[in-house]
Amino acid sequence: MRTLARDVRPFAHPLRQARELFGLPERSGLFGFRERTRQIVPLGEEEARELRLLDASDDLTRGYQQWCGKKRKQPGDCLRLLEEGPLLGSDGRYALAMAIAMDSVWNETAEALKGMASPQAVIATMTSAVTMYLLLWAMPEPVSKGLAALITATAIAYLGVDTAWILLDGWVTLVRHVDGATTFLQVRDAGEAYGAVMGRNAARGFVMLATAAIGNTAGLAMKAPTLPGSAQAAVAVETQAGLQFVSLGGVRSVAMTADGFTLALAPNAVAMSSRSGKPQRHHLATIRNEKSSKTGGPWTPLFRKLFKKAGMELKDPENIVEVPGHRGPHPAEYHRRVMRRLLDATEQCRTVTQCRDALTGALKELAEEARTPGTELNKLLTTRPGR
Repeated sequence: MRTLARDVRPFAHPLRQARELFGLPERSGLFGFRERTRQIVPLGEEEARELRLLDASDDLTRGYQQWCGKKRKQPGDCLRLLEEGPLLGSDGRYALAMAIAMDSVWNETAEALKGMASPQAVIATMTSAVTMYLLLWAMPEPVSKGLAALITATAIAYLGVDTAWILLDGWVTLVRHVDGATTFLQVRDAGEAYGAVMGRNAARGFVMLATAAIGNTAGLAMKAPTLPGSAQAAVAVETQAGLQFVSLGGVRSVAMTADGFTLALAPNAVAMSSRSGKPQRHHLATIRNEKSSKTGGPWTPLFRKLFKKAGMELKDPENIVEVPGHRGPHPAEYHRRVMRRLLDATEQCRTVTQCRDALTGALKELAEEARTPGTELNKLLTTRPGR
């Protein structure tokens, strides 16, 4: 990290220069998040008049400055988010939430930057860069190109398709919550919630990639093979996407799909990076239904509570099975069947050990059914909804 940071030239105007870096338009005025389309859009005059933003913005700004003094030991505008006006704007709020989400890694990052002329300026630059990169995924056309595409492809290699997908989807949720926030505490809560989704390892990965991407010497494509963990990342990306790590520099754009990502390569090749591979890796108890009630859910919080009873997590290998021909999203009937089977299996257990044995036994049976063609469970997993 220290070596990468030496190449970073801190932005004089972090938010503005980060927008330019990722090709985001210069934005002014008021913006809102539309739940139906999951996009950030400018608010019309009538919508803007209905909002009471000045008091809220003032509270957010004061809260931000107090947070700087407490967390960064630098009272005032420690992330340089107020250079575009006296109040914290939309992009500034997102950047603040991002900084809070990555709180677990900033101390070690600051330690790595010791001895540099402006460590806080480097951290402000990295915060804005990561924020503007992620903000691309909440834009009307959520496709990353250029440097953003390279960061996405490298993140997929380092973190895996599942984790990368969950992080980008979780970011859209953060944007929605921050967009509706009227107090600093609400922004803080949104940031902390996203930090829990992200986790320390993924946060470290984003800091490393952002630092490598904004360095003023060799670009990320040249640096990627020399980054820590690149050997494991090379194996992972070739397994999941059929893409050689040394070819990441040829990625021209990345689009997010229901099943994973589509990577467009130069000149005309396309790589499909599926969240589940070939055969596709499937979580029997879903990890993707945190909020939506569209398929009878949200199911993930219910499954997580059940797994916790057994001292297990949804990411454990017992919950993962390879299913050839797997197609998502899955109907409510699938989730109901899995939940019913797991509840029945663990109904009588009284200790963690008993519950673990019961749960793993039920998951083993479900896995066998899920991968066996012709079973009802397999049909629910391999048939597109509506067919």
